[in-house]
Amino acid sequence: MTPRKLPPAPTPPALSGPAAPPSRRKQRQSLRERMPWLPWVLPFALFLVLTGLEGEFAAYYPWFYTVKMALVTIVLLRLRRFLPEAAPNKAGLGLAVGSGLVLAVLWVLIDFITPHFPKLLGTRLGYNPFRELPNAGGRFLFLLVRFYGLVVVAPVCEELFYRGFLLRFVTDLDDFRRVPLGRFSTAAFAVSVVLMASSHPEWLSALVFSAALCALLARTRNLFACIVCHGVTNFALGVYVLAAHAWKFW
Repeated sequence: MTPRKLPPAPTPPALSGPAAPPSRRKQRQSLRERMPWLPWVLPFALFLVLTGLEGEFAAYYPWFYTVKMALVTIVLLRLRRFLPEAAPNKAGLGLAVGSGLVLAVLWVLIDFITPHFPKLLGTRLGYNPFRELPNAGGRFLFLLVRFYGLVVVAPVCEELFYRGFLLRFVTDLDDFRRVPLGRFSTAAFAVSVVLMASSHPEWLSALVFSAALCALLARTRNLFACIVCHGVTNFALGVYVLAAHAWKFW
């Protein structure tokens, strides 16, 4: 006698529970969609705020500057995945290096004929490590950090903001991401150049420098080339500051 087959047992209903948290990749995508400007602006904003506070901590300047570099570096490292447009790229690097050296010379020469407005544009701290840091080891370490900030951190922050973001944002206020690097309106060029000039005591040198960097970006379509050019200029200026004791540029 064949045994009768029993019907299959009903499948128990699935238990409802809390939704799984979004993955880190989805969180990054969400951040980039909600605040696409943040990776371009935040490092520069932090750099600017901390620079404005340097005068309040003049007696502890080496320590404050070191902390400033550490904080800005951490922010840049955390946000670098959102900035593929700033990744290393060989296009135009030879032109960038040559331009950087020429612009360093122009920065110094133009500043000799520039009227300065300290009450309006401020002044630099003019920190002289050879006078303030008698210990040779401490002075050497500070100069390493100072050149790191001068050659790496400052160029990256400024180029991300001025050439990577501001030029495109003013060109297309609705969505700057639609604007390819190296393409910008006349109004965007003017705003970027004037804003960068107004943030430096050497305003005329900065104006010429900013215009040249915009031209370099238009020529190369490579933001990394602008970062390299900026870094080369700052390195050459740093060497000049040490050789001539021209601390007013620091």
